[in-house]
Amino acid sequence: MAGAAGATLETVRDSTTSGGSARNCSFAFLARLLLNDSLATAARYAACAAALSTNGYGAVSPIPRAAAVMEALIASPTSAGSGPG
Repeated sequence: MAGAAGATLETVRDSTTSGGSARNCSFAFLARLLLNDSLATAARYAACAAALSTNGYGAVSPIPRAAAVMEALIASPTSAGSGPG
């Protein structure tokens, strides 16, 4: 069964991990709280980590490293107009 952009049911099933981004978000949030980040900073970091974790296939390889999350946070504008924190 072919879908959008030529994806088949088989490739979709083999290339997704369901709640992986939600799980990554939870772990990233808890990790940042353990590092004494504020709730808002930990939530922003976790959301970014979850978004980055959707950029790959499988369960482990797309998990972003802390440096990649920080780089993405610095590159993105915030309501305060500066990077993370």
